[in-house]
Amino acid sequence: MCMAHVYNTAGVLRRPNASIFLSAILAAIYYLVRLRQYPEQKTQEQLLGFESYEELTGAKLAMGNMLGSIQVNTDMQYVTQGSSSLKLCVQGEYGAYENHPFLKLDFLNTTCATCDFSKFRTVSFDVYNACDEDVRIKVSVNVGKEDGNYIGTAKETFVLKPHSWTTCTYDLSKMAGFSIYDFTSVRYLTVEFIDHKQSREDAPKELYIDNLMGTYFAEGEQPEVITYDFYEGIDFET
Repeated sequence: MCMAHVYNTAGVLRRPNASIFLSAILAAIYYLVRLRQYPEQKTQEQLLGFESYEELTGAKLAMGNMLGSIQVNTDMQYVTQGSSSLKLCVQGEYGAYENHPFLKLDFLNTTCATCDFSKFRTVSFDVYNACDEDVRIKVSVNVGKEDGNYIGTAKETFVLKPHSWTTCTYDLSKMAGFSIYDFTSVRYLTVEFIDHKQSREDAPKELYIDNLMGTYFAEGEQPEVITYDFYEGIDFET
């Protein structure tokens, strides 16, 4: 910019004026701005990558109602990030239509990145369904209460299409404004497997889980805190 001004200004070398100094200042500002590295704004945080047995052990995975088996998978066909994922062969208790097998991930004092979900609008994870039919799962979280105990949030059902990946996104923002929930202290994320073996002849459900992520609220966005007195009613009008 400066050199172009010099070239197009007759006699500038003999009679420098204010315009040449202004051009030099503008050119310096331009290059300083271009050279400066601005950090990218993070929108997500990985909570668990399922990369090793040590990571899974540290996450204190809990299985219930005869879930079946879990192991670390390294077949990249069933990985969405990193070099491995969690493989599940879901069995379940035959004939138990209500007692679904479940998997719990413990976020308190574990290898998971954080138990403070107050900054997250959603949590999500990827699931690959290796079966020939749809598989349904239910997702919920256990969060702290004002009295120090824990309470489960509403369960959301996701349908996993056969031989494909599904990103299951659980919306925390729907509940984050209620004072009964303390999202700064999340204990568990629970995945229930509705469709499991109902007889000895049924094949186990082969699934792969990867890339557990938390997505931040947008800058300046925070849920409105809703509180109610003990005997206060709700008319559900707004």
